[in-house]
Amino acid sequence: MPDTQHRERPHHPQSPSNFGKWELCALFTNRGGTSEAAERGTQRHELLERVITQRNKELGYDESGTKSSS
Repeated sequence: MPDTQHRERPHHPQSPSNFGKWELCALFTNRGGTSEAAERGTQRHELLERVITQRNKELGYDESGTKSSS
């Protein structure tokens, strides 16, 4: 996985984190921007991604999820 910060990546306009809102109102549109909760979520996402990526390397998987043949 490339070393790109989560907040710098393109995001789908219909983020799964808003599913509950769409379930209640199909015309819901996200106001954009960020919030304290969104920033915490992004930090946790990036931390978990680093931990999983490192563990996968330790287990012999490459960035695509393929087991190395070594």
